[in-house]
Amino acid sequence: MSEFINSTGFMLVVYSNKNSALFGKASKNVISEYKEKEGVTGVIYDDFDAKNERVQEWNKRFPGINIYKIAPRRKTLRMDDKIHLSESVGHSEIIPKWYTKIEDIAKTTDPNQLYFVKKRGSTAARGVSAHRYKDLNNVDVSSCIIQEDMINPHLYEKRRYKIRVYVLLRKGKMYINQKAWCSLGALDYRKCDDKMTDQEIKDINIIYQAPGRKWFVLSDIENYTKIFNSMAMRLKELKKTYMEKIDSIEDNEFTLLGVDYVIDNELNAYIIEINHRSNYHHPDDIVEKVDLPALQDTLKMLVDGTPKNTSYVEV
Repeated sequence: MSEFINSTGFMLVVYSNKNSALFGKASKNVISEYKEKEGVTGVIYDDFDAKNERVQEWNKRFPGINIYKIAPRRKTLRMDDKIHLSESVGHSEIIPKWYTKIEDIAKTTDPNQLYFVKKRGSTAARGVSAHRYKDLNNVDVSSCIIQEDMINPHLYEKRRYKIRVYVLLRKGKMYINQKAWCSLGALDYRKCDDKMTDQEIKDINIIYQAPGRKWFVLSDIENYTKIFNSMAMRLKELKKTYMEKIDSIEDNEFTLLGVDYVIDNELNAYIIEINHRSNYHHPDDIVEKVDLPALQDTLKMLVDGTPKNTSYVEV
């Protein structure tokens, strides 16, 4: 059982069955900031759904406890579905241009235009492949979204990168954390052409966790503030799409999303994926600079009900 109890005059009880050591460390760090506070707060992060038995047990063990639990999967699961996300958002600038059928792509398209084919439930680059337009007819696109690659991606150290940011849903509001991590492609970027091999296409354009890949924080990028503001703006538009689901999250519930972005050369952000149950298994440097602070901020938001003294910004 991954339960962590920390107390000063105030008691914080945290349960997690996902990356539990990280949640334990976050709760230990947070409690030191509440030396003058009284009461008991409990936080349940169950990777599936919070068990009523645990809630009942905590109410008995800790009289007067305020319990916050992760919202049921049914309230956020469809955000994680790439086809549902695309169809819900429509053909807006929030996400890259997309298709579900190859025949819907204009036949005048450049043969070397790149498309990402993503299984609707793919995650961490598993179930994702990249293909030239001229090769798409040889690809199984059933139960997939076909995302058109941008012409001019923004580069860092000459390579493509993606961004992961944590987004908190609570009491009808959406908050984005200012601390985010990025990871690089394996090869320097160049535009897709006839000479490029399939392996080169993959190594340049599909970014995933692997030995030797470079990770860094968003603030390392020049003009990162402009990028962050674009990311927040996209979320503000996304919020309108999912307002009904966000409003269904009860006052004693919360959701922590992991939202992935790519950036174009004009520093515009595009959402490429929403992880409704994010993973926090990353290189140590990223854990210390992004994951741990974001979890600490989440716990403080649940305890205090305000983004004050956190890196969260309401969108």
